Amino acid sequence: MLSTEKYEFDPSYRGQTGSSIGVSTVGFRSNKYNTNEWHENNYAKYHQTFSDRDASEKQRWQATRTENETLALSQQTQALSTKKLQQRLHDINFWKFELNRMIEDVRNETDLLVAQKKRLTNSLDGTEAPLHIATECLANRDRRYGEDRVVDGVEVGLLKEVEIINNVQNLLRQTIMTAEQQIRANRNAKQNLEMDWSNKWEASVADGKAANRRNEDVDIMFYPGVARHYDNQSTPESWAQNSHDNIVNGQNQLMASIQLRALIDSILSDISRDMREQADVVETEFGRRTSEMSDAMQKMTNNNRE
Repeated sequence: MLSTEKYEFDPSYRGQTGSSIGVSTVGFRSNKYNTNEWHENNYAKYHQTFSDRDASEKQRWQATRTENETLALSQQTQALSTKKLQQRLHDINFWKFELNRMIEDVRNETDLLVAQKKRLTNSLDGTEAPLHIATECLANRDRRYGEDRVVDGVEVGLLKEVEIINNVQNLLRQTIMTAEQQIRANRNAKQNLEMDWSNKWEASVADGKAANRRNEDVDIMFYPGVARHYDNQSTPESWAQNSHDNIVNGQNQLMASIQLRALIDSILSDISRDMREQADVVETEFGRRTSEMSDAMQKMTNNNRE
């Protein structure tokens, strides 16, 4: 008869040496590899090394290609920028020359017009003495008595001379005002030209420095936002048009000033001739009237003696 007593199972087995062999590994993978697996693992790592090296060489080649392309593009862009800067400098220097020439022309013309205005002022001052003489002569003739208060050729000539001198003075004053206005216009045009020239000079300094920059320069700095485009920024066309307009305005004022100087010469010549002619007429009338009075006085004297 079998015993019904229960026993606990001891999975360990002890040999005769008394050392523990461990838990049974039946049905489990051992932590060791066989020879084939070892060779396969080595070959896999070997081939992976070749694959990684090929990928690395490909990446290095791609990086070198990208570097060369970037360098070539950078050099091309720099060369194009330098060419544009040089062209810009050429345009700036052209407008600087034109502006400077117009500034000199307007300055010289303004000096000539100022000299003409001085002539007008001197001529206006010079009319005071003839006017005083003519008015004094009329005042003296008004002190005559009786039938001697006659409207003769002398009085008519003196009145005409006073009228001419007054008209001459009014014309000279008006011409002086016109000359002053033209002088102000010339100076305003010159100021605009000088401001434009100053801007061109600053631009030439900045662009000249930029055109001479090299990659080896040690003082190159990065300025954020310098490539930003502003709404009020001018275009090359509007930039050139502004200088063109200033030069055209200077030319217009220059021509107006030249014409005014010619007009002043004509006015001074005309008023000098008119005043001289009328003075000669008055002197002739004075001589004739004096002769008549002398004859009358001589006749009266002879009659009184008889």
